[in-house]
Amino acid sequence: MRIVCVVLVGTVGLLGVGCESSQYVTRGELRDLLRVPPAETLKGAGDSWDLNTLVAEATSADAEVGAAAALATADQRTTRLTAAVAAIDRALAVCADNLANAETTAFKRQSVGYDPSGAASFRRNFEQGSLENTGRQLDVGIEGDGMFPIALAGGVGYTRNGNFFVNHEGELVLGMGDGYRLSAPITVPKSTTEVSIREDGTVEGVVSGSARRIVLGRLPVVRFRNPDGLALRGGTIFTETAASGAAEEVEVGGWNGVRVLQGFLEGSNVDTDRERIRMTFLKRWRDAILHAVDRVK
Repeated sequence: MRIVCVVLVGTVGLLGVGCESSQYVTRGELRDLLRVPPAETLKGAGDSWDLNTLVAEATSADAEVGAAAALATADQRTTRLTAAVAAIDRALAVCADNLANAETTAFKRQSVGYDPSGAASFRRNFEQGSLENTGRQLDVGIEGDGMFPIALAGGVGYTRNGNFFVNHEGELVLGMGDGYRLSAPITVPKSTTEVSIREDGTVEGVVSGSARRIVLGRLPVVRFRNPDGLALRGGTIFTETAASGAAEEVEVGGWNGVRVLQGFLEGSNVDTDRERIRMTFLKRWRDAILHAVDRVK
């Protein structure tokens, strides 16, 4: 599929991005990758360029020629070009990180955009990944909106990775780092022969020599008003911020459709095909800008 785009650079910064066609990259997504003021904001600003006309002209040729034509028309400023290439490089780095974590349990893909001030804005997509059946007793996946709170040094962290183990002290911990304990600890007696976890998060165990199940505790699940505001602590662990709001406990297994599933782990929500196509597009776009600069020197 042919992808044709144009980057307009001028005294008002990055003016416009147009793309003829792409299976995964739309004009709206391009505006999300690089901050681009709407055409309306350019009217009356002393600029004679018409965004739609320039885009139409640029998309009638290949990307390199179109970019060269736009740059020849626009005011060429090294700082603007450097900013454009740097922005693309940041988007490429995000794509590379997403692909590197495509197999990471409960990883949430990231995207980069720019706020009205021009500062880079990195956003995390908390859409649920696929729940994969592992058949392991201590693997737990969350169906619906929620995270497990875990104890960190000096605070609490949150994750959707439910890959639990029992440590030497008999505590239920996550299989990451040195083993993160739940914020509300659950202890599994050494004599326990079987652990079962209900959809409401209740953890039960069968003690050796007895068929009776005893309640060991309950897996807490919380949610945030704005999960995109969470700060990444590392891997798939996040911490609360003013932007995310405070953690709110979720009623698991109730009317809201949130439940925990024993024997499942949540996969990454990275779409590898999408990320690869996006990387190819960004690389070609970057090359087009650099080639265009060489042509008009």
